[in-house]
Amino acid sequence: MGKILVIADEGDSCAATPRGLELAAKLGLDVVVAAFTYTPLKALKASAAEQDRVRRRLLDEREKVVRA
Repeated sequence: MGKILVIADEGDSCAATPRGLELAAKLGLDVVVAAFTYTPLKALKASAAEQDRVRRRLLDEREKVVRA
């Protein structure tokens, strides 16, 4: 076992991420952080290209928050 999976919290609570990083450091393990976001893009009533742009923007914003 050389890795630990941390599922990043969403919102201001964000307890799992720092605790997972701390645990991995104590155990000498590598960390894989997974994060997600959900938005029903089909409800936008937009073209597939526009939905893809919105999806990419949401994922980019989520990545910035997780990395911070």
